[in-house]
Parts: sequence; C-alpha cells; structure tokens
Amino acid sequence: MRHNAVLARIETAIAYRGTILSENQAIGPNHLRPDLVAEIDGTIFIVDVTVPFENRRDAFRLARERKVAKYHELIPHYKNLGYQDVHIVPIVVGSLGAWDPENDLFLKRVATRSYLTVLRKLCVSECIRWSRDIYVQHLTGAQQYSRSSTNAIPLELPSTTEVPAIQDNSQANTASNSNDNRDACETQTQVSQRYQEPSPTMEANIVDM
Repeated sequence: MRHNAVLARIETAIAYRGTILSENQAIGPNHLRPDLVAEIDGTIFIVDVTVPFENRRDAFRLARERKVAKYHELIPHYKNLGYQDVHIVPIVVGSLGAWDPENDLFLKRVATRSYLTVLRKLCVSECIRWSRDIYVQHLTGAQQYSRSSTNAIPLELPSTTEVPAIQDNSQANTASNSNDNRDACETQTQVSQRYQEPSPTMEANIVDM
C-alpha cells in the first residue's frame, strides 16, 4: 500500500519527462518484475520502490544495495536490445516518512527543483498516512481503506459538497413557533382594536353631551 502510493507519485513524474516502457512486467531470463522501466533521452532506467521499516541511513543503504543486486542482470539484457546506458534506480522512502537523499540524483532528471520539493513531500505524506492507517487498523480491527479498486484507497472524509443537507428540526420548530406567536399577537391586536374603536352610536352620544 505504501509502496504503491509512492510508486504512483514517481510514475507520474517520470511519465512527464520520459516514456514508461513497462510496469511490473516480467523481464529477462529470470522474469524479474521491476516496478518501472522508463526511457529518458535514450537511457534506460530500471526503477524500483522500496519502503524499509527502519529509517536509519544504514537501512536505506542496504535496501538500495539489495535492489541493485537483484536487477543487475537486466543491464546486459537491455544492452543486447541496443541501449547503451542502463541504470538501476532504487527509490527508498522510510515507512515513517524518512526520505533518502540519494533519490534526488535520479529525480532531478524528471522534475524541476520546485516540483522535486513537492514530490518529496507527497511521497513522505503517503508513507505517513498509510502507516497511520495500518497502525489504527491493527489496534481497532477497523479497515481504514477501500478495496473497491485494484489499488487500495485510503478512506477520506467527504467534502462539504458531498454531505447531504440535513434539516435542523430545532431551527424549523423555532421558526414555526415564532410564526405562530406572531399570528397570535396579530389576532390579539385586532381584537383589542375592535373593542377600543368607538361605534358610530357612541360617537353621536359623545357629541350630544
């Protein structure tokens, strides 16, 4: 989940600058499945995202070395296809949101300086959010994401435009009571006026006196 969320961010950045040749497809004699294979300016980049549990620098280095060793055999495979430059690019992000600075060496090729800053924050936020959801689900047993699609999607609160309008009965009752009271007051006023207004006979008697 964290892996797929980070991968989606990286793939979007790469697709803007280069061409995605394959995504999680079996490649080479041993049918290895790197996350992405991209071509940028005639160079092949074998990109694989990893999210180690530990956030220390040594853990990042070991995770990167494992990825390079795993996909090293794909370098001659692509060179046999006519590509001169082939590079293995591990993208390492800690499960608690730590960012490996080594990621920037490749991402500078596909992102501007300003967008690279945004991309780091997006990837880190994805890891933190998924780690939080996994932890909450572990404690409560309540699923924190939807499996309605191929990739799990975190459940989010609906926006205000999605929330159906709910009538406030207390306000409606208050308004109704106010109208009733106003009508009652008007009726009482009319009655008072009717008893206070002198009749023509009374006016004549007053004049005679």
